[in-house]
Amino acid sequence: MDEKMQNSGNRDVNRSGSRMRIAFALATSLIVMGLLAFYFSTLLKRDVQTGSVLGFTMKSGEITSRMRINLLKSVELEKSAFMAITDEDSRTFADQSRMTSDTVESDYQELKGLIDKEGTGAEVRLLKEFTECWKNFREIDEELLRLSVENTNIKAASLSHTAGAQAIGRFERAFAQLTEIQSSSTKEARISRLAYRAVTAALMIYTLQSPHINEAQDAKMDEIESVMKAKEKTVRSAFADLAQLVDERGRTFLDTASLAFEEFMKVNAEVVRLSRINSNIKSLELSLGRKRKVATQCEETLNAIQNVIRDRTFKATK
Repeated sequence: MDEKMQNSGNRDVNRSGSRMRIAFALATSLIVMGLLAFYFSTLLKRDVQTGSVLGFTMKSGEITSRMRINLLKSVELEKSAFMAITDEDSRTFADQSRMTSDTVESDYQELKGLIDKEGTGAEVRLLKEFTECWKNFREIDEELLRLSVENTNIKAASLSHTAGAQAIGRFERAFAQLTEIQSSSTKEARISRLAYRAVTAALMIYTLQSPHINEAQDAKMDEIESVMKAKEKTVRSAFADLAQLVDERGRTFLDTASLAFEEFMKVNAEVVRLSRINSNIKSLELSLGRKRKVATQCEETLNAIQNVIRDRTFKATK
């Protein structure tokens, strides 16, 4: 009897131990399954996050690279516009520069949309810096391209070297003929002196056209024009005196010289007018000054945006 009771007790103990082992195994399985679920959930979330960052990086990197390339291309085309010899070439390069800048503008708007949606604080701050820089760039660019197609300094130089040179040449030849036919006159010495004075003064006006065209300061141009006016008075005074001295044959050449001088002074007035606008010189100063600084700033800011985005991707994939 006692033996039976002992065996029954042993069986109860065994059954109780078995139930405990099963319960422990189930609890362990549930814990392991929970941990696995948490791990895979975290990993999946990280992969989605990383994929999003990588997609953002690739897209924004592609856009900023295009923007930098087209920004530099626009600058080079703008320089070609104001360095071009003909108006047609200037307009062609200016139009190409504007179209390239428009491409940068389109990419900028796309990049802004991406950063507004997925960008960090650093990216937003840098984009704001670029926005201000880009606004300045476009304002300077528009003024520069407007000036570059006018080509006033080039036109003034061309006019001086063609119509101006031709008129002053006729003027000189007429006076040379005048002094030659008056060689036997008793008034020869005085006529020669007046003719020499007139030719020298007119040539001085012609010589001053070039420095006027190349001058950037209004005050300096004022000084040059003051000398031109004084020399013009000298020529006209010589004409008035010569009219009282020459004979009928001499008057023909004096009239020819007078017509040539009037034509020359019309050319001179147009040369001065075009030179005063100073579009080529202003374009050069603007391009090498403010435009270069702003373009460099814009490019550096785009580079900074790219670096910040790359750093963000590196951290996300660690």
